[in-house]
Amino acid sequence: MKRYEKRTLRRAAQTALHLLGLASALAGAAAGLLRLRDLAAERLVASAMDRPSPADVARSFASLPAPLRQEADAAAEALRARETLRLEIRARDGVRLVGHWLPAAQPRRVVLGFHGWHSAWNRDFSLSAPFFLEQGCSLLLVEQRAHGESGGESIGYGLLERYDLLDWLAELEVRGLGAGLPVYLAGVSMGATTVMLAAGLPLPERVHGVMADCGFTSAPDIWESVWTGAQPLPYALLRGAVERLAEARLGLPPDADSTPEALARWERPALFIHGLSDHFVPPEMTKRSFEACAGPKRLLLVEGAGHALSYPKDPAAYQAALLDFWQAFDAWKQA
Repeated sequence: MKRYEKRTLRRAAQTALHLLGLASALAGAAAGLLRLRDLAAERLVASAMDRPSPADVARSFASLPAPLRQEADAAAEALRARETLRLEIRARDGVRLVGHWLPAAQPRRVVLGFHGWHSAWNRDFSLSAPFFLEQGCSLLLVEQRAHGESGGESIGYGLLERYDLLDWLAELEVRGLGAGLPVYLAGVSMGATTVMLAAGLPLPERVHGVMADCGFTSAPDIWESVWTGAQPLPYALLRGAVERLAEARLGLPPDADSTPEALARWERPALFIHGLSDHFVPPEMTKRSFEACAGPKRLLLVEGAGHALSYPKDPAAYQAALLDFWQAFDAWKQA
């Protein structure tokens, strides 16, 4: 073999070794990136779906200005201290659910209320409950699964809770609570998503409407929105892993339904409310739900209101929207 041929072969061998080393390094880097992705996905799903601690729930008012925080805390404690009929049922999947019945002195309608993510029945309705009761709304305020006294360890982002809502409606019938009165489904934040997703299911005729305050469109949509606003790693890298982990906990794909899809099947009245300064659930999500709704619909957008703060920001506009809605649809009959 000639000398230059040996040199050529030697260079080729060195190049091959270099490429093998580079390939090994790249493979290691790829494995590391995949592990980083998996860890990020696990962290996101755990923080999103795990049962909140009492400290997590207590922080739900932490971002409020001090005077409003004190008012909301006092109202929440006053609502908790009220005498209520404590109800307990079993969801269709066996999870124990707890609710609180507060009858109005002169009942005209029933409001079935669902609180939001990492919140509580007496917190999201703390400021509005007195108005509801004064206006003849008997209240059934439920503790969402994986919150408070209710059972369950995984939050369902409305996909599981919409079926809990059906079970609560059945309990109203069994106990004869609010018999003969129209029922409205009300929710704040994830509670709003719960009632909007339930609107896509067959519901009793006595359900006259949905009242949704700052709900998100779907679990994947809100996860992507929150992640993108806080983390440098693109959510697209996590999406597949997040949805696989979430499906394992939910028992169904997290994108199995969305509020625009559900509301496209809803031909009854709906009232949508959102604060235009909400930096947690984008107001555009409520606008999408409103546009998709097939039934009679109304929209209240509150200037300067943050997440779940439309009522304290402009109680007069909020109350007027509710009164107009009830006046229009208490006697509503589906064609």
